[in-house]
Amino acid sequence: MAHSQHQHHRFILIANLGGAGKIAVDARMHSLRDHQSLLVFPFQSHCYVDLSPPAIHWVFISFEHSRDPRLDALRNCGGVYLKEDGLIHLRNLLRAWQSPSREDALPLHLGLWLHDMVRAVKNKPRPEPATPRFKDQNADLVAAVNRFVFDNRHRPLSIEELALHLGVSASSLRNRFRAATGRSVGRHAREIRLNYACELLSDTRLRIEEISERCGYESLFAFSRAFRNAHDSSPSQYRKTQVSIGSRQG
Repeated sequence: MAHSQHQHHRFILIANLGGAGKIAVDARMHSLRDHQSLLVFPFQSHCYVDLSPPAIHWVFISFEHSRDPRLDALRNCGGVYLKEDGLIHLRNLLRAWQSPSREDALPLHLGLWLHDMVRAVKNKPRPEPATPRFKDQNADLVAAVNRFVFDNRHRPLSIEELALHLGVSASSLRNRFRAATGRSVGRHAREIRLNYACELLSDTRLRIEEISERCGYESLFAFSRAFRNAHDSSPSQYRKTQVSIGSRQG
């Protein structure tokens, strides 16, 4: 249940028990307020903005789950408030995780929590997502970066092109993005592109050569090298792992 940036095939459920912050997920920026939870889906790129440790008290739960259309209501819906039942499910889940004799109850408590989140979202009409407005704030910069990179994840982007699109200098873009997220903008853009490749690799109908082309790599060799550098495995090895995970879940 530990959180890892390399668990691309897993869901990540985040519960905020104190200390607001922002999460950039694919092309959208979400504010996560006190007593809200948010579900990040497999292969979604995400980073955290405006966090102020040690005042942050967030719980991260990563888990594997087969494709379930009922969870689609939680994709990109933003934070869902943890009402009393949600807090009870979280408490029971953490107790079961800490007690080996109660591990069998983990899926039950997690399932009840997700069910309540889906019900809360379906009972409340979802507003149209607001288009991020670029202001003199780092969070707005991250939102603008995410949208442009996500919309162009089928091709390589240079820092200069991204900065030109945003109307800032390349050095300002690098500095402000790192100040907001703690990571480089170049690494973040590569991760979004390679997460797209991970998502395509989970579909066994596509040839790896075709995936390389869809992600904008000039050759299969360049794609394989970039993928191995990021994930410590070749695209074909990663695909075999995903097939194995899918067969276990099925």
